[in-house]
Amino acid sequence: MTIIAINNKKKYHNLLLLFVFFIFCNVCVWLYSHKQKIMWPNVPAAPSSSSFLLSFLDDPSFAHRSFALVLQNWGNVSGDVQPLKNYNFKNLESWFFLLDKMDPQSSYVPFMAAYYFGATQNKSQLVHIIKYLEEIGVRPQQGNWRWLVHAAYLAKNEMNNPVEALRLAEKLSSVYTPSMPAWTLNMKEILRAEMGDRETAYAMTLEILKSNAQYMDPAEVNYMLSTICERILTPTQAKKDPICSNIK
Repeated sequence: MTIIAINNKKKYHNLLLLFVFFIFCNVCVWLYSHKQKIMWPNVPAAPSSSSFLLSFLDDPSFAHRSFALVLQNWGNVSGDVQPLKNYNFKNLESWFFLLDKMDPQSSYVPFMAAYYFGATQNKSQLVHIIKYLEEIGVRPQQGNWRWLVHAAYLAKNEMNNPVEALRLAEKLSSVYTPSMPAWTLNMKEILRAEMGDRETAYAMTLEILKSNAQYMDPAEVNYMLSTICERILTPTQAKKDPICSNIK
């Protein structure tokens, strides 16, 4: 019995030493690591579409749905929320186009690019958003024109680049169809008027009305007339122009 008691005492002593050792190791690890923080690696460049698909069992739809959510939350996964201005927008653009290849019909990524990443505090980064939205916006799918409109909005109002906005508005008018609202056709004239070229804006808006009024809703015709009289012409010019008396 004495031998058994001695063996049990040794086992207890060994376990106690082992426990103390683990406590010591734990304290050492904490002293080393408690000030360490996860470093945000920023947005990496997108891989090739073939290698990307391998991670999702060659299922492009699954890849698009899964990684679009990752892209949305990229700067919020390390416990330190990153402002959009810290993102690498050049690499972000490559992810937009990669996910577009996975599902070119989806509006999820264009919506995220326009309304989420488009709110970046660093307005120079918007060139990458505009490039992506421009390519999406000229596609013939119904409603895609709105991304081109938003690209023009970002250029004009966020980047203060009316020349770029005018270029995008001219591209918007080149993809115009009767199913689109009339103001999309007239957008470039409004921008020209704001840039000081009122005569050209006036003449081209009148030409739009002559060529397309028969296809427009009366409310759209009235909108075009109010654009001429309230945004293109000065108040003095509007009073003298007989077309402004026809606004209902």
